[in-house]
Amino acid sequence: MRDIVRGLLACAAMAFLLFTTVLMQEGMMGFRPFLNLEAVLLVVGFSFLMLWVSHPLKDVGKALWAASCGVPLTEGEALRARAILLAASDSAMSAGFLVTVLGVILLLSSVEDVVQVPRRLALALTALFYALLLSKCVLAPLARRLPTPPRA
Repeated sequence: MRDIVRGLLACAAMAFLLFTTVLMQEGMMGFRPFLNLEAVLLVVGFSFLMLWVSHPLKDVGKALWAASCGVPLTEGEALRARAILLAASDSAMSAGFLVTVLGVILLLSSVEDVVQVPRRLALALTALFYALLLSKCVLAPLARRLPTPPRA
């Protein structure tokens, strides 16, 4: 239980630092570029689909539940759960890069309106931002909470 509280406090501290930084630099309107529902849906959706191809949903749910709630697992189950969460982290990064490249392609295909280029580029890079948050701030730390395989 203590690990869960510590993890939640760490996530809250990171969110507070990000929120405060943007607020101090840009004010409330500084959050507008980060509010991109399309990027969130594409990153989470692609990540889920890539993970679903390689792992059964039952195992994914069990891995997420075990890592986030501290459910005791056998050594084999813990190693499998760790592998699933690391695969989820990798798929989130891949999805972020894929969606960012897609956004840049769409940006460059409609470059006639030069005034809109910075806004569209910011929206394209938002997908990479969400992928980094999902991969490095959520999934990878969850995977690190599970035991590592023994070294040979």
